[in-house]
Amino acid sequence: MTPLKGELVNAPLIKECYANIECRVVDYIKKHGIFVLDAVAAWVDEKRGEKRLFHAIGDGRFTADGEKFSHWRIMAVKVPEGV
Repeated sequence: MTPLKGELVNAPLIKECYANIECRVVDYIKKHGIFVLDAVAAWVDEKRGEKRLFHAIGDGRFTADGEKFSHWRIMAVKVPEGV
């Protein structure tokens, strides 16, 4: 995956994705392990013919066309202090 600089948040967009959403973490509900996000920008590459699915499940897990990936160790250091 090729990272691209986000415009409004300090998290990369993914060049190979058909669509990207920039979000800010606004709350963390510890009891349920839920991050509450605020979408601040959305990007769509209309030139792409292929539209595969890549999805963030939460807690550092992702899927790409049904294949599951765990990146919790990478994502854990990205969580803002106190959240």
